[in-house]
Amino acid sequence: MPHTHLHYGDNKEKYIFIGNKKGYDEFAYDAFIGILGGIASWKYGVDRIDEKYLQTLVRRGQKNGDAYYAVTPVKELRSNFEPYAKGTVVQIPSFDEFIEKHGDYLKLMLLGEILSKSPKRLPKDEEKKIERTIEIAIDAAKKLAEVYGNPEKLVHVGLMKIKHAKDALGILEFLNPEKHPLDVIGDHIIELKKMHPEVVKPEKVYGEEWFEFLKEKGVDTKEFRRGAKKIKKTRDEDIAGIPENAKLEVLSILHGLEFAGFSDEAKQKAIERLSSRIAEVSAEKLTPGNLQKLGLYAFAIEMIKSGNFERLGEIEKL
Repeated sequence: MPHTHLHYGDNKEKYIFIGNKKGYDEFAYDAFIGILGGIASWKYGVDRIDEKYLQTLVRRGQKNGDAYYAVTPVKELRSNFEPYAKGTVVQIPSFDEFIEKHGDYLKLMLLGEILSKSPKRLPKDEEKKIERTIEIAIDAAKKLAEVYGNPEKLVHVGLMKIKHAKDALGILEFLNPEKHPLDVIGDHIIELKKMHPEVVKPEKVYGEEWFEFLKEKGVDTKEFRRGAKKIKKTRDEDIAGIPENAKLEVLSILHGLEFAGFSDEAKQKAIERLSSRIAEVSAEKLTPGNLQKLGLYAFAIEMIKSGNFERLGEIEKL
């Protein structure tokens, strides 16, 4: 039976991880590193901590031949994914068992990875925030997996990449339309928002739903609204008006390339798609926003042609 969970190793070796509890384990392992990895990248400038995480899972797991994985459910939501790929099967413990046995090591390893690779020296209070963020990510991953770890529909989603809100929310609704994410991990998001207000932005993801949720929890929304306005002003100045939907579109294409193993065919399709968008936007009314889109699409094409995908990924930080 095709599997749905695939990661790339150091040399682009593909791994298919299989947990003991299908659906729950896949989702929990992904959700944990998705939450932590997003904050590590956007706040501390530390990219790809998932590689160290991946190495740990491979070492703690047992390789068991090769298999194919299928992403048919993803294609219902995101059309730029290749339908099949082959990888080495790695049988890993259940997420709960893994955390019980190796949780302390995992926390120290990931904390050390962030501290050692951050471009600037982090003060002690930030170190404590990272430690707490790891704990929150573990608990949130378990909660999310209980609700959304549907073994029949589960897909590899790169969960909680906050700037891919449209994709993430669409996939969560697909997995379990009866549960709203705020009802599942809303308390976790509140704590993460307090610690990392500059990168954790539920107000952008959920809009007024976020503030209604805070009211229901008895939380004063004034502080959160003030913080949201202050951050928005700073971000608007930094990104010089780059439309968020254009960034999401380009990042979605990049993730599609990653899932396709950066194959020549996938790169050609990505270039064609971006070229088509340039033609479409060029025919629209000339506005500062459309000029920003055109520049972003052209930049993405050049990076894909040159194979400079790390540089293309830097737009996540904008």
